[in-house]
Amino acid sequence: MFFRLSHDHLASWCRRVGISLNAGLDIVRILEREAKQRSGSYSATQCWRRVSESVAQGDALYEALEGRKEQLNDLFISMVEVGEKSGRLGETLLDLSDYYSQLIELRRNFLRSLILPIFELGIALFIVGAMILILGFLEMDILGLGLVGVSGFVKYVTLLACLGGFGFFAFWFFRNNAVHLRFVHYVINYIPKIGPVFRTLALSRLTWALHLTMRTGMDVKEALALSFSAAAYGPITDKLKIVLNEIDAGGSLYEGFLACRCFDEMMILHFQTGDESGNLPEVMDRLSKEYFQQCVFRLKTLSVVGFFLVFLFVAGVIIFFIFSIFSSYINLLNSAAQF
Repeated sequence: MFFRLSHDHLASWCRRVGISLNAGLDIVRILEREAKQRSGSYSATQCWRRVSESVAQGDALYEALEGRKEQLNDLFISMVEVGEKSGRLGETLLDLSDYYSQLIELRRNFLRSLILPIFELGIALFIVGAMILILGFLEMDILGLGLVGVSGFVKYVTLLACLGGFGFFAFWFFRNNAVHLRFVHYVINYIPKIGPVFRTLALSRLTWALHLTMRTGMDVKEALALSFSAAAYGPITDKLKIVLNEIDAGGSLYEGFLACRCFDEMMILHFQTGDESGNLPEVMDRLSKEYFQQCVFRLKTLSVVGFFLVFLFVAGVIIFFIFSIFSSYINLLNSAAQF
C-alpha cells in the first residue's frame, strides 16, 4: 500500500522542478533526476519513478500524475494540468510550492495553538484514571460506570486506547481517501466553525486557479473546468455545471457565478469588477489572497474556541469529581449511621 505524499514533500518537489523548468531544462531529464532522489520515502521514490517512465513514453505530465492519484491530491494534479495547458508549468509549480508552504505554516500555527488545550485534556484524563485507581480502594464508583479499582483502571485505559485508535484510523482515512468522497465534503460544509474554514480555503484555490488560467487566453470553459477541479471541494466543484449553463445561454462570468446562489457577496462583486474592467486575472489574484487571509483568521478563531471548550471540559470533570466524592462520602456516612 502507498501512502499519500505529504505537503512538505510536494512543496519541495514543486520548487525543484519549477526552478529547473524555468532554467530551460527538459522535463524528461528533470523527472529522471527526481526519480533517483533518495531523500524521500520508498513510496515517494516509486511514485516519481512511475511518473518519469510515463512521461518518457510520451504522456503529458498531468496524465502521468493521474495514474498515481492514490498518492497525489486532486489540487496538485489539477494545477499541473493548468500549468501544462497554459504553457506556464514552471511558474505554476513555483506558485504551488508557495501555496503548500503557506498551508504547512498555517497547519503548524494551528497545531501550536492546540498544545495547551491538549495538555489540559491529558491532565484531565490522567486525573480521571488516578481517581478511579485510588478511590477504587474505598469502593467508590465516581463515574457510576462500574469502573472501580485496578480492573476499572485497566478498562478505562483500554477504552482510551480504543478511542485513540479509532481517531487515528479516521484521520488516516480522511487524509488518504475522503478527498474523493463528495458526501464527506458536504458533511464538513455544515459543521459550524469547521465548514467555513474548508470552504474559504477551497474558494482561495478556485480564485487562484482562475487567476492562472484566465491570464493565458485559454478557452473560458476549459479554464473554468480546471479551476473548479482545483478547488477540490464538492460543494463548490459541483456548481461548475450551473456556471457553464449560464455562459452557454449568453451570460457573463459574473452572471454565471451569481446564478449559483452560493458564493458570497465579496466574490460576486469581484467578478463584476473583473468583468467590467477586463482585469479578471488580477482581480482573482487579489481575491485569492483575501480568502487565504480569511482562512488564517478563521483557524485562529477555531483554535480559541477549541481552547475554551477543552477548558470547560476540564472544569466540568473537576466539578463532577467534587460532587461525586461528596455524594459518596455522604452515602458512606449514612451507611455508617444505620449501624
